[in-house]
Amino acid sequence: MNINRQTLVAVVLLTSLTCNVFLGGFLLGKHLGHPHRGFPPPPGMEPPPPELNFLRELPPESRDKIRPLLQAHRKAMQPEFEQMRQAQQAVFEQLAAENFNATALATAFSQLQQERSRVHDIMSQLMVNAASQLDKNERLALAKSMRSRRGHHPPPPPPDQND
Repeated sequence: MNINRQTLVAVVLLTSLTCNVFLGGFLLGKHLGHPHRGFPPPPGMEPPPPELNFLRELPPESRDKIRPLLQAHRKAMQPEFEQMRQAQQAVFEQLAAENFNATALATAFSQLQQERSRVHDIMSQLMVNAASQLDKNERLALAKSMRSRRGHHPPPPPPDQND
């Protein structure tokens, strides 16, 4: 089996080209890829909004308790999230405007802050309602999950001797 040098170089170059094309396509797909690949989930099976991702760590029976609350909340929150996205878009448009207007940008940021505050208030009320349906151990699991999502891990509170 006598392979000449020219054939070996051609094989190596072809292999290198194939690897580079594959790697380039992978990286480009990651960078430019659509965030929602495939078909959307069926109604009622959508993942929670990012603000509620920590609920995934609750035991299934706990999630089942609050699922109706979350489904009703999701429908009510869709317009709120859309208004917040529109406020964010207004900020981006003001930043990119050809004729920059600091007052218009400040107004857009103020509107965005109001929308975020309103969404935060609604999400806080959802948490109050959800926690009201959970028992003490489930609330502790929820607190632990929320704490770990925040990136800091203060010590858990001491157990309450009165319960």
